[in-house]
Amino acid sequence: MSTEKHTVEAESEITELARAIDSYAGRRGLSMKKLVTENPGLGSEKTFRDLREGNVEGYDLVKQLVNYRGVWEIIQEMSGSDTGEQLYDDLPAVNAVRVAVLEVMRSWGMDRVVFVDGDSGMGKSTAARVLCGKYGSRIVMIEATDMWNDSPSSMLAEILHVLGWDDVEGMSGMKRLNLVREKLNAARKCLIIDEAHHMGPHCMNVVKTLVNRTPGEFIMIGIPAMWAKLHKAAYTEARQLSTNRISERVKLTFGERDVRAYLANIFPDADKQELLTAARMIKPSATDNGCMAFVRDVARRIRTRGLDPKGVAEAVEAVAKRR
Repeated sequence: MSTEKHTVEAESEITELARAIDSYAGRRGLSMKKLVTENPGLGSEKTFRDLREGNVEGYDLVKQLVNYRGVWEIIQEMSGSDTGEQLYDDLPAVNAVRVAVLEVMRSWGMDRVVFVDGDSGMGKSTAARVLCGKYGSRIVMIEATDMWNDSPSSMLAEILHVLGWDDVEGMSGMKRLNLVREKLNAARKCLIIDEAHHMGPHCMNVVKTLVNRTPGEFIMIGIPAMWAKLHKAAYTEARQLSTNRISERVKLTFGERDVRAYLANIFPDADKQELLTAARMIKPSATDNGCMAFVRDVARRIRTRGLDPKGVAEAVEAVAKRR
């Protein structure tokens, strides 16, 4: 390959990478300043802006390509739904959410909103990921972030992304809304919004509009603060989501049953008494240290040792010390 050809390909690749990263930042509501601060490999704001626009003169393209490829790999890992964690579809939290979602999928009225709330570690996001894996393209999922700064345009860009449309640069908020409506009317979808407690009144109002003007279902997942917000004065217009638009509110709790169900998947040959004893040992510390996330970490430590009480106690102590 000639040096000239190599240079042309490098210029093209780094410009494409910069634009892809910029598109990601736009969907996440990240300012350029925050983007480059969180990803030093991008260089300064000026460097990023130049490379995004194809102004590569004076830059070490070999070095910049290594940096930008690294940033893009990290972004893809962070954005991917597959975290490497085994998902089990018979956990109590998963079953509770699945029953509610299947019920709302049967509705053709306006009551097509399901709220799922519970404290951190209850298994809310895991339930959502299981549903995505089970029902495929019927369900689309986004994660709300406070970086949206209650901007409907940022939220709509994220929805368009999961619907396969990334060309939103320069598109007004109204055009984004109309395009989302068009796509959601073309085929009935279930939109899951994880971490919905980050949403402000403007974003909530847009969800209400989508409920009114599209046929699909809307699953709002978050901590209890999400539900509490809808009873504040600033959310008066969006309150219909929790009144005449709601199908069900699923309030997740955490108990020994959840621990036993998880352990039963890890240790399928264990008898009921072994599972019960281990669950009773794990549950108290799990309650104060991340619930199901704590259970998962303990299970990883004892996977090769089984449910021997001594091993379980040591694992509980070790995991608790790390938190």
